[in-house]
Amino acid sequence: LDAVNSTAGPFRVGAEERYIALFGTGLRGARGVSVRLGGVELEVLYAGRQGQAEGLDQVNVRIPVGFAGRGPLALEVWAEGTSTGGGITLTVVD
Repeated sequence: LDAVNSTAGPFRVGAEERYIALFGTGLRGARGVSVRLGGVELEVLYAGRQGQAEGLDQVNVRIPVGFAGRGPLALEVWAEGTSTGGGITLTVVD
């Protein structure tokens, strides 16, 4: 991800699917990592160690074209049945 997401700098899906990388801790070795955007489960392409920062984990997901123009959506990362707890949004525009 090369920019901070906000209403001033939204994520643009457009006519093609896009990909995002999420970063956090406590995911390494977890089974069943999943990501939901607006309540819809996304395809997780990678969940594991982030290669350049010790202790940091990374989750890469695909954002389908169907999310274009849906505005701010709740983003949740789940690992072994436990959610990030909410409060994270992704602003999606065309």
